[in-house]
Amino acid sequence: LGEVNNRGRTDAECVMVVLTDGYNNQQTTAFPGVVSSVQAHPCEVFGIGIGGGFLESTINSFVSPPIADHKFLVNGFGGLGSILSSVATAACPEIPGSLCGPGCQGLCLCGVTCQCPSTCDDFNPCTQEACVNGQNANACAYSVTNCNPTLDLCNLYSCDPATGCVDVPRDCDDNNVCTVDSCVPSQVGCTSAPVDCDDQNPCTTDSCDPTMDPNDPDFPCLHVTGDCEKCINQVDSTAGNTLFIDCSLPRFNPRANEVTPCNP
Repeated sequence: LGEVNNRGRTDAECVMVVLTDGYNNQQTTAFPGVVSSVQAHPCEVFGIGIGGGFLESTINSFVSPPIADHKFLVNGFGGLGSILSSVATAACPEIPGSLCGPGCQGLCLCGVTCQCPSTCDDFNPCTQEACVNGQNANACAYSVTNCNPTLDLCNLYSCDPATGCVDVPRDCDDNNVCTVDSCVPSQVGCTSAPVDCDDQNPCTTDSCDPTMDPNDPDFPCLHVTGDCEKCINQVDSTAGNTLFIDCSLPRFNPRANEVTPCNP
């Protein structure tokens, strides 16, 4: 307390953090008076018990109320790092309006992360927080959240401050019935390939016709029948067998107004 009174900043709140890994076994009769002096001082007192050799009741006797908010217990010195953020959050005076969360203004601790009081969290999922010494007068810096780190080209990404990143499938439809549209997520994105109109019939010429009747079962594929006799001879000579093609079969039946040898 003498150090606080003689060398402490007059423009800062008084905060005292007491670390102990044992119990008081000297001047035990004087200890209650020391505690009374501390409690009489306008100073907020926190206690940290380390290991298993301390008396928790002793910590309870000198920390500020409520005890649960001012007492921290760890298994050993190696565990102090795990409570650093909690201690900083509890000890930091709340100053509304700080970019570092609900309070802090300039009290962010630049180490691994900003500690006071909520790791520079601005509660906006569309920004990423970082601690940069001297940045924005309070050590907090913010960048836009990358909602598409894998560079996925098949979805459209955006960020809603209320919910975070959202994505919707990219529409790859080129409005051409003669193409099959798809999407490759990496590097390519939307692609279009010709519709496969091959009906595996050597006697037809196959193509895609977007002007066909959409109700036609073969839409959009057009199969035009050629010279049946010529086709029979070609198939016979190629396959080595006899092939009879009945021009009345549906697949050889010419469409309306089509003039072919199969349309007597």
